[in-house]
Amino acid sequence: MHFPELTFEYVKEESKRTTMPVYALDDQSAIKVTDGEVEVISEGVWEKFN
Repeated sequence: MHFPELTFEYVKEESKRTTMPVYALDDQSAIKVTDGEVEVISEGVWEKFN
């Protein structure tokens, strides 16, 4: 899903409400999950919180 109104700063603040990993990615990034392993594939900007 695409949420253009959400900023990296907003996601950073909201991620403080959970202990689970939270990823913020731009349109040039994707998340790949294989057997429970998370991999970020990106030619853009992304950040993992927590």
